[in-house]
Amino acid sequence: MGSIAASVLIARAHELAQDDATDEAEKTWTTAQALGWLNEGQLAICQLKPDAKSVTRNLKLTAGTTKQSVSSRQLLAVIRNMGADGATPGRAIRLVDRGLKDEADPDWHSATPASAVREYVMDDRDKQVFYVSPPPDSAFYIEVTEAINPTDVADTADPIDIDDSYAPALVEWICYRFFGRDSEETPNFGRAGRYLQNFYNLLQVRTAVDVRYSPKQREQLE
Repeated sequence: MGSIAASVLIARAHELAQDDATDEAEKTWTTAQALGWLNEGQLAICQLKPDAKSVTRNLKLTAGTTKQSVSSRQLLAVIRNMGADGATPGRAIRLVDRGLKDEADPDWHSATPASAVREYVMDDRDKQVFYVSPPPDSAFYIEVTEAINPTDVADTADPIDIDDSYAPALVEWICYRFFGRDSEETPNFGRAGRYLQNFYNLLQVRTAVDVRYSPKQREQLE
């Protein structure tokens, strides 16, 4: 969750749109509309950047099968074994390539179940499904990181539900929605397109920064 109140971003969007009258009745777009589009923008950001809203928690495995799943929007990572009680940190679990795994051990899905998972495979076609190796011999726990949907901001005095670093992109999204309601024949339609492009550009910059300054990336550069 961020710390910037929704009202701050909405006021900024109204300012950019030159619709910052102090009287709500004189505004082209109401605060309620802007709040709805802010919430829409949060969801759009999380669809484009799943890690914008995530949670790390324990997941109880289904015994006897390699195929597992999460109920959230998307699995991001599997971290470690957490034992039968979910409170006993154990062996780390590493991500492996499915093609290489299948080639090295075509029968890994029918391997003898074990009390700890060593590896996992993610399915890019179904981001809620993943596979573990070896299959668990009981319903023990592992620690995972999952992408979740942001909670709608109910009141403009409340903070946004994603990190504050996404605030500029949210402002651009609100402005895009301000002008995107016009037809293709109006100048405002082109203006909406520029705001939308700014939104995408900001997310691309954020992605580049995340990659450049991640501990993993720094380790590879050293």
